[in-house]
Amino acid sequence: PSEASKALDAAVKSMISPESASPETSAPRCRVRPTEVTVAKEKLPPDHLKDVVSTCFAALRTYQRKSFENLENQWREYDAEMLCALINDNQRMMEKCDEFKDKSLRMIPEHQATDIRMLEFIHAEVAADYAGLAKEGVNVLGRCIIVDLDEAVFSKIYTAEWETGTRLTETLTATLEDYLNDIKEWIPTAFFDKLVEQI
Repeated sequence: PSEASKALDAAVKSMISPESASPETSAPRCRVRPTEVTVAKEKLPPDHLKDVVSTCFAALRTYQRKSFENLENQWREYDAEMLCALINDNQRMMEKCDEFKDKSLRMIPEHQATDIRMLEFIHAEVAADYAGLAKEGVNVLGRCIIVDLDEAVFSKIYTAEWETGTRLTETLTATLEDYLNDIKEWIPTAFFDKLVEQI
């Protein structure tokens, strides 16, 4: 392969999708950095830098599509901690994506203004999709909590167990408190508030 394609491959391979081990992890195991573009700048003609940035954004979009599909099709496989980590990761990826755009686009020659505008548009879509993934994580988290409550509480309403005076209200309150006390510590306030509204 040519030096150009090697530089392009190196740029894409260096971006690892985020997978935090727990909601408390301070940073996802990912990199969205302009260093790849800096390396490519040393190896490629300046007019090709836009291709590196575009390919990096394309790699991020591929990861996003897979994440949306997983949330839609395999949501029952997630637990509360995994979903909180997903929410946090996508929030941070949105911020890192902004940093990547700001630093990388400065390296592209000014005479490629049309390409720069196109990349700014692509960036806006990628950043919006990270926000969308975080919001979808909140929706799935709420759904998972309701499913747990259905098994523990709601399925017993109007049954013989309910009629004999089982303390379903206390069980419901205690279960919600357990969830919400932990989740409040794990995700940003704006996402926590959306979760509470949803439940």
